[in-house]
Amino acid sequence: SDLSSTGAARGRLLAEAACLGANITGDLRNVHALLDNALLADPVGSGSLAAATAAASRLINSEGDVDTAHRLLMGAVRNHAGTGGADDDILNEALLTLLMVCFHSGRPELWQLFDAEVAKAQQRSPDHLLCVLRGTFGDPAHVPPHVLDLLDDMVADLHRETDPRRIVRTAVAAAYVDRLPGCRSALRRVVDDGRDGGAITMAIEAFFLLANDAYFSGQWDDLPKLTEEGLRWCTMYNYRLTAEPGRFLRGLLAAAQGDTHTARRTADRLVAWGNPRGLGLLRVYAAHIRALSALGAADFESAYCHLRSVITPGRIPAHLPHALWLFLDFAEAAARTGRHAEAAA
Repeated sequence: SDLSSTGAARGRLLAEAACLGANITGDLRNVHALLDNALLADPVGSGSLAAATAAASRLINSEGDVDTAHRLLMGAVRNHAGTGGADDDILNEALLTLLMVCFHSGRPELWQLFDAEVAKAQQRSPDHLLCVLRGTFGDPAHVPPHVLDLLDDMVADLHRETDPRRIVRTAVAAAYVDRLPGCRSALRRVVDDGRDGGAITMAIEAFFLLANDAYFSGQWDDLPKLTEEGLRWCTMYNYRLTAEPGRFLRGLLAAAQGDTHTARRTADRLVAWGNPRGLGLLRVYAAHIRALSALGAADFESAYCHLRSVITPGRIPAHLPHALWLFLDFAEAAARTGRHAEAAA
């Protein structure tokens, strides 16, 4: 940006640097200063898509709320007049950030607005990864089979992939449809790259994806080590929301191992931080932890109540992938409390 001959070019590059810093290379502490400098260099371009993407990432990782971040991104995406090339890359990054905002909101209505913008973007510059993420991560219970086939091809090709963004986002797409084992070696490469000064944000997400895989594959001794390093980086680089999957997994492990105090404290912390910011997903995380803890203590009525706040018997909720991990626990809690029709449904 310092070599730019005009204020507009300088402002654009500073905004793109802020976007990369927030979503990939990993230092939210510098995003505010970069955006301020972009505004000084080019006041007219301060509402650019790159600036909005960086600002939204900073918002949802600090004191901002989902609705503000969603409004900011939707406005910028709709007003974006791309010219191809780098502009398409920034649009894709904005849509991926918007996808994560929708996911953390836990609200189906936000997805409908997102889908309309993705359809427009795909007409201009198709991106299979974005489509796969939308399906297998956004709403895996209703994903068409051909999208799963695309994901399987992407997972199979990860050994050749060098871009940490595509590795991590492929693994994110794999998480709720039980394909994370095929991503392990690629995710470890992303972690090693982060340790060597590479893409920090991607490395943090890789830590928690590996921890997710460790929990569901029974490698419980590995989970505390993976989440501890990831959470330490989150604190160091100011990634509050990015840290919550790590905290959730630690709470889930505590519940499974009978550490009710840690499980309760973790669930309470998730709700206390998430509720004022409209992060409905964190309530689902907390319900999962509390229900598992209650099942372990044979308190089936409490487990039922926690899960019933998420599950509607006989219906698979749209845009709530986490529900797929709760159905069997709900069936057990319902059956053991005499609600056999609900368990069967």
